[in-house]
Amino acid sequence: MSDYPLVIVTWLDITATAGWEDPEEVNPIEVSTIGWLYSQDENTVKVGNSLGEDERPYGISAFPVGCITSIEHYSLFPSS
Repeated sequence: MSDYPLVIVTWLDITATAGWEDPEEVNPIEVSTIGWLYSQDENTVKVGNSLGEDERPYGISAFPVGCITSIEHYSLFPSS
């Protein structure tokens, strides 16, 4: 087992248009990323999409805290 917890980060992504959409119809979209939580502080949450042979996360995504709507800890082996 890794020392890094598996998490689902739900966050708001930027949406942009180049057409004639009504501004009220253009909003950020909510998306989710699953991975191993590498670090978390008051500004940034870092999640890796792979674990290396050394059991450390790699393929890091860095999320600004302000765009995150939730972080859910996930277990590969739910308790019975």
